[in-house]
Amino acid sequence: MLELFAALALGILAGTVAGIIPGLHPNMIVLAVPAIAALAEPMAASVFLAALGVANSVTSFLPSIFLGAPDDNALAALPGHRMMMRGQGYDAIKLAVSGCVAAAALLVLLIPVLYYTMPAAIAVVAPYTHMLVAAIAVYMLVGERLPGFIVFALAAVIGVLSLRLPVDGTLILFPMMSGFFGIPSLMASAAEMRNTDAAISSRSVSRGIVSGVAGGITSGFLPGVGTSQIASLFSTSKDDHAFLAASGAIATANIIVSVIALSLIEKARSGVAVAIGQLGVMTNETLLAVIFASLASAAGASLIALWMAKRIPFSILPKAAPFAALFIALLTFLFCNVYGLLVLAAAAATGIYAIKAGAKRGLMMSSLMIPVILFYVA
Repeated sequence: MLELFAALALGILAGTVAGIIPGLHPNMIVLAVPAIAALAEPMAASVFLAALGVANSVTSFLPSIFLGAPDDNALAALPGHRMMMRGQGYDAIKLAVSGCVAAAALLVLLIPVLYYTMPAAIAVVAPYTHMLVAAIAVYMLVGERLPGFIVFALAAVIGVLSLRLPVDGTLILFPMMSGFFGIPSLMASAAEMRNTDAAISSRSVSRGIVSGVAGGITSGFLPGVGTSQIASLFSTSKDDHAFLAASGAIATANIIVSVIALSLIEKARSGVAVAIGQLGVMTNETLLAVIFASLASAAGASLIALWMAKRIPFSILPKAAPFAALFIALLTFLFCNVYGLLVLAAAAATGIYAIKAGAKRGLMMSSLMIPVILFYVA
């Protein structure tokens, strides 16, 4: 029992460190599975990995919102940054982590329903995954003018070409998402920050959480449908508070549901699930331990994220924007060499054009959606 609690604590710590450092993706932990398996029993190792993944999904909102260095939660950087520029950065983090914790709690209650319904549902829906993603793309383009179509097309081309570069597909997401959403937001941060209060509606947050859990369940079970594609479906919403809560719920629900999917349909839908699957067959006892670890990690990491957000000097962030942009460029070069810098520059140019042309920046998620569609139809 002590070994499980130690694994939980270490997982939360490791996930928090990985979450606050831009560019460190939880999918990279697959590389460390042999070392983890050698140091701990399968159940303890599974608890560590689940806690790490969930903690990472919570704390990664910190660099996404404050530094403009997004990863899987790229779209959350947009409303989060807007709130930060209104002096509501702490509220933005609170909305995101509330979605994370609520999603973990709701999924515990929904496990019996998922256990008996999802395998059959996935067997029916999975062959039409590319159609689902295509439908989301069409929905995003409805009512758009020419600049919106241009942004959508440019981002799609960048996404397709980026995934063909001799760079790990997980790593290249960092410069791509930072270019689309982070760098343009940082450049816009040169304006003076205002200080206003955020009037948060509990109804709005609740709606976002429920939508996010539904989206997280979908992305956790369906192949090729990640958190970014699901978040794109909600990107047309003008309710920043609901969207941030939904983003948090999607991120955490995806991690937990992907592990449940590993148990139910023996398919790994996330890096964390892949890592746990490499440890051996998941027993019911291990699944229960992982679910408990996920819930505890969501709560613990949320407290850490709120504690850190409370101590961030928001007033100096606009002045620090150029340094944050240079930091992103440096990390890009370290992780992805010169290819990453090219992707960062191309994506940043597209993001800046989207702002100048007044196009919805959520349309740049075509960079991930079009490659998924092409994968299935090719």
